[in-house]
Amino acid sequence: MFKVSYGLPDTIVDNSEKRWHKVYYESGEIQAEGPIKKNQITDRWRVYYESGEILSEANYKRGAREGWAVFYYKGGEIQQFGRWKKNLAVGLFKNYYPNGILQSVGYYKRGEQHGEWKIYFNSGKLKELSLWKKGDNHGLMKIYYENGQLKKTGMWKNGKYKGLWKLFYEDGALEQAANYKNSLEEGLLTTYYQGGAVKEVGYWSEGKRNGEMEQYFENGKLYQKGLWIDDKQHGAWVFYYSNGSIREEATFNNGVGEGVGKYYYENGNLAQDAVWVNGKRNGRFKKFYENGALYENGSFENDLKEGVWKIYNEKGILKETKKYQKGVMVSFTSEQNAN
Repeated sequence: MFKVSYGLPDTIVDNSEKRWHKVYYESGEIQAEGPIKKNQITDRWRVYYESGEILSEANYKRGAREGWAVFYYKGGEIQQFGRWKKNLAVGLFKNYYPNGILQSVGYYKRGEQHGEWKIYFNSGKLKELSLWKKGDNHGLMKIYYENGQLKKTGMWKNGKYKGLWKLFYEDGALEQAANYKNSLEEGLLTTYYQGGAVKEVGYWSEGKRNGEMEQYFENGKLYQKGLWIDDKQHGAWVFYYSNGSIREEATFNNGVGEGVGKYYYENGNLAQDAVWVNGKRNGRFKKFYENGALYENGSFENDLKEGVWKIYNEKGILKETKKYQKGVMVSFTSEQNAN
């Protein structure tokens, strides 16, 4: 995860017992230097940036990295140091920010992260605490905000989320609680507003929303409720205004609108009445003024206006008559006595 890897030449053709070898960039600047023996790099090698600063120092044995290795930033600050055995990272490894602050510390086993790892902010404060097993997250993980508050916590098993995971706001308030199986949401999932009120509660299965779901305004009033099947809205859904009055009533089939859909003003009066087929308006349509008087009525075909449409003023007097063909108005009549 934090391994810094800069390669040495793949092939060094030299069959002498032991000699000093240098490798150069195309610019002529030295890239690496160290001893070779029987065509294999050995002992202490140093690698350089093209600008001349030391990039890494490492020990080798029979062509494989063996012992301590140190990597540097261009400014000379240590970027990483750790121990190697037969070209595999083993034991304690530390990584640093360019300012010298510890970035991470943890252990490797046979080239894979293993055991406890800690990651830090540039300020030096703990950012993440995790457990690893054979290169996978395994066990408890805690992630923190820079102010020290817990941000996220839960369990891993073989590199996948397992069981209850919790998310928190920066002030420590709970933001979400969810159960996981193989890194997929499973069972009850609840989210909260920062003030503590429930924002959403619903059920999940294999990473998809399945079952009843309710969402709320921050004042505790219901925002919407309905059924999900395989992450798609299904059946009757109701949507609300923040004062508790109904905003919309709709029916879904496999995620698309199907059947009668009604929209309401905040005062409770009907705003629109439409019929939906396969996610498109088809059939009669009515729209109303906020006082309850009819504004217009007509028909849709595949979400396009079709046939005669009539428009009324707030007193219920016919104001206009329009005729449509596939959404295009083909005739228009204005009633002189509408005012």
